[in-house]
Amino acid sequence: MSQTLTRKAKVAIPLTVALLLSACGAKVNTTLDITEDNSGTRTMNLSLKRDADAEGKINGGFEAIDASIENHLPDELTYSGLTVDTEQATASFTLSFTDADDYRTKAMKLLEYSGIEKDPTLTIINTDSPLISGFAYDENFNSTDLLGWIPDSLVTDGVVSQDNKNNILDGNGPGKITAKGKTYDTDSGYLRTKDTIDNRFESAKIEISPQTDGSYETQVAFSRSSVPAGPIIEKEDQHFENLDIDGLEKDKAGKSETAYERTLQFTSENMAKLTENLDKVFLTTGSKLESKLGTSRANSLYLTTIYTGSIDTSKIADERFSQLTIKIVNKDDDFALSQDSATGLTDFSISISRPISVATLDFALDVKDKETSSLKLAFGIPANEAEQLNTAITKKFTPANDLGTLTSDDSDDLRHYTIEIPEITPLNSQEVVDFIGGRIGATVPEIASGADYLVSLHIFPNQLFENLPAEITGKITLPGRDTFSFTDESSISGWKIDGGTATLTELTDKYISFDGPVTEHSLVWFIVGIVIAGLVLIALVLAFIFRKKLSAKLADFREKRRIAAEQAQAAVRAQAQAYVQAQGATQTQAAAQAQTAAQAQTAAQAQTAAQAPGANTVPPLNAPSASPAPNTPSAFPTPDAPQDPQEWDESDLM
Repeated sequence: MSQTLTRKAKVAIPLTVALLLSACGAKVNTTLDITEDNSGTRTMNLSLKRDADAEGKINGGFEAIDASIENHLPDELTYSGLTVDTEQATASFTLSFTDADDYRTKAMKLLEYSGIEKDPTLTIINTDSPLISGFAYDENFNSTDLLGWIPDSLVTDGVVSQDNKNNILDGNGPGKITAKGKTYDTDSGYLRTKDTIDNRFESAKIEISPQTDGSYETQVAFSRSSVPAGPIIEKEDQHFENLDIDGLEKDKAGKSETAYERTLQFTSENMAKLTENLDKVFLTTGSKLESKLGTSRANSLYLTTIYTGSIDTSKIADERFSQLTIKIVNKDDDFALSQDSATGLTDFSISISRPISVATLDFALDVKDKETSSLKLAFGIPANEAEQLNTAITKKFTPANDLGTLTSDDSDDLRHYTIEIPEITPLNSQEVVDFIGGRIGATVPEIASGADYLVSLHIFPNQLFENLPAEITGKITLPGRDTFSFTDESSISGWKIDGGTATLTELTDKYISFDGPVTEHSLVWFIVGIVIAGLVLIALVLAFIFRKKLSAKLADFREKRRIAAEQAQAAVRAQAQAYVQAQGATQTQAAAQAQTAAQAQTAAQAQTAAQAPGANTVPPLNAPSASPAPNTPSAFPTPDAPQDPQEWDESDLM
């Protein structure tokens, strides 16, 4: 709030005060009061000697000067008004601040309002630390810089002429700084004092590397131009040992170019944690670091990140020689893809261009036959980055209409994109290569290699995304019962082979690389086996379902079989008895016929003998007997065999 001049001042101050402002110029004396918490006031007193000859050069008199100052007074200042006596006239302006950051911010606005191109820097050491104790103050601006708007205001309002503009302020006089109960006098307009025991490092170089997962790897290198004495090193050790930072590594950096260097290395999970850790390193509470994303150029997968903030290193290292570097590093070869640096860390702005972050990449190559396959690529990009580059991503990764599709969805703070190419054949393989790069698909080998066909998959993520994904997974699947036929699976490093499936286990050469021979296996017998197994299964199921009916039928069938067997046995016995009876009758008839025949023959022979000479001759003893009648049975008659009980028809079960 501005303060208007009192009525007493308006009455007491003659017009010559205004004349003196424009003629002889006012000296600016400064008093700076700083409390223990770094709040305070900066009072700038204007004083000038009276000169009656200058009265005629003021347009509008005292009221015009007062009105002009009131009209243009910036919000950062309070105005006390003019006071005059017989020797001089004075006016004062006060800048109040709550801490060093507030002080710096208001000083910057006053410099801008005064048309002075300067970034204000100031150092306030007002506490004890392991490496410095006491009080120190330094600045790169002065009070006439902060009040540079007054001459322009008076000229703009026509109170003084343009010719007299440079005579209104006549430079800075002596200044005073009050802090810690002491007053320090300064001779020049720039307030500087140092009442400390200063064992700080001469410089601090902060190097921050943002990671794809949102974390920040940080190294702080402190250096001196010469090796300090033992007591100072002990103070350094005391500070380092008291740092409570997760995963902190001390003095693990490589060889330094300076005579003496000590380093701290740590990883912060996010930016808020990073600023907290920087506060711990530099024993402050005011570290600030912010970032804003934006595309660097149209249709590019590069992002520009602008980092702004402030870091106060003054309690540990001389802030005048401290530096911040932010860089994006390729982890594979430790090459900085992009970096920028800033000195004067009280208010920095750093721009970094980097490739888009790819959190995940998953691929699936599905081989259909020896010349046809399909491919699916799914990758995840942090949603905030994808939002900035969605147009460029969609344009780059959308296949031609007859080649495939691109879809996307959001989950887990990622935007997931999926490229699907349903059919890769010799006819479109070159188009696929032009779209994705590398070599993809199944081919028949031109030279006999003991394999029926070859499967190849070569994808270069660095070329595809201009950055290596943080996590890469995927697999290759063969059709049917086809299998990979590696003679030595150790030759295919980073892959696990399981019959007809190859799974990526480790990315060994920064790109996906696979060449696999395949042996075909016919599906005919496999299908036949499946059919038989299916029929057996159906039969078992039906048997289970109709088990009660089948059980009854089987019991009935067993009863019928028993009865049939008994009947067959009875028939056999009857036939055997009939045969025996027939055999006996036949033998009796044959004996009778034989006896009759013998008698007849004897009678005939006797008659012949009686009639022939020598009829009294006895026939030989071995004369043949009469043959049996032709109808005499010569073998055991075979009766009709009964039906075999084992021979039954399915109709018996019905």
